Amino acid sequence: MLQAANRKLRTPARFGRWSAVSLLMLACVLSTAARAQSWTVEASLPTAREKLASCVIGNHIYAIGGTTAANEPGLNTNEGYDLQTGTWTTLQPMPSTRRELTASAVGGKCYVIGGSEGFQSAPLSVLEIYDPATNQWSGGASMPTARFYPVSAAIDGIIYVVGGAAGSGSIFNDLQAYDPSTNSWRILTPMPTPRAVSAATAFEGKLYVFGGTNAPFSQRFAVAEVYDPATDQWSGIANMPQPLAALSAQAAGGRIYLVGGSEPTQAGVTTVNVYDPGTDSWSATTPLPATLSLHATAFVDGDLYAIGGARSTQPPHPALNSVLSLEIPMSEPVQPINAGMADAWYNPATSGQGFFITVFPDIKIVFLAWFTYETARPDPGIEAMLGEPGHRWLTAQGPYENDVAILDVVMSSGGVFDSPTPPVTNDAEYGTMAIKWHDCENATLDYDLEVPDLQGTIELQRVAADRTALCEALSGN
Repeated sequence: MLQAANRKLRTPARFGRWSAVSLLMLACVLSTAARAQSWTVEASLPTAREKLASCVIGNHIYAIGGTTAANEPGLNTNEGYDLQTGTWTTLQPMPSTRRELTASAVGGKCYVIGGSEGFQSAPLSVLEIYDPATNQWSGGASMPTARFYPVSAAIDGIIYVVGGAAGSGSIFNDLQAYDPSTNSWRILTPMPTPRAVSAATAFEGKLYVFGGTNAPFSQRFAVAEVYDPATDQWSGIANMPQPLAALSAQAAGGRIYLVGGSEPTQAGVTTVNVYDPGTDSWSATTPLPATLSLHATAFVDGDLYAIGGARSTQPPHPALNSVLSLEIPMSEPVQPINAGMADAWYNPATSGQGFFITVFPDIKIVFLAWFTYETARPDPGIEAMLGEPGHRWLTAQGPYENDVAILDVVMSSGGVFDSPTPPVTNDAEYGTMAIKWHDCENATLDYDLEVPDLQGTIELQRVAADRTALCEALSGN
């Protein structure tokens, strides 16, 4: 799953249509969506480092601080990666030497916070600010709680710093927010789980925190929690698939990617897990080519980067200078299925393709009737009391989740109205359909029929818009 570095020309990524031809694989779509991708080797860090911090500003990634091994002192190294040229440049060093630090970018500057000077050193509350425009550093207000191994993320111009430690017996759940515009800190509601060596990222205006460790440092958590700045409240979300510390979290492509980490044995992992906040669910994606922990990550221009780190947290775990990238597919906004979609739909490209759809939200079932025509007229001796003989209906029913319904198809043929001997047959397991809604007025239907062997895709629109408002209201739009 490893490729040599090669700068790529890209077109905007988007979800492919749900194909009924591939329905047997449909249950695996989310968990394997990115497996076709592979990790790419980028230009190596000039200085091998672990326990470092990173920032993304413009088309540059900045790798700051860290250490060369478990028991080595902190570094003030500052190196920038130019995404256009694929090269690293050594920049103005950080005023302090630090490891186990965190950093977030706001307004074109990188705010580097906390950490320690070396192995078994006292925790730091220092805040230093790097401005790439001038290649200069300045100081900011010290963090209220001195700590190493905190994590941070910027939301709406405010930097939220959470967790960390002052030693193996002193683990924090403190949440503090720094406002660069006023150079001031606020103390907020503590995180429910005290932890250090965890991972955090911002997603759609909220702070997500994953994994980590408590005293002693050999413990690992699978717990995940989310903080809402609008309410100053925390809530729990689905646990990670495995307990990990020394991992990283990065929002990318409409989801959150957890990269690497170490297990309770301190062995490193190659795992890359993906959290979907929309469904509160986890899936796996392309694993790393080798174990990785104590690294930094960044997401920019459609690529997820893993920078530096170590193979495990088992001492002496010497630092790496490797840099890897993974192209992330961008997801479309999900249009959840709701009762407002129950309506008459049609294919505007062909007349006669009518669909009557009913949604049962209490049991999460979609029922569909598809009106078509027979390929051959019925026996001329059969009389219809009303209407034209030779009509045919396909009916389908099945469960839905989020924006996709998977339906089993049954064919009712003949359809001679009120005939004394109607030649109607119902063929079980006739085929399958998948419907994906794009919004409250548009959907795509993929079908795979067994007899005859037919597959295809139909774009659907509402016949009338009188239920569109209800659909949008139920969607929260």
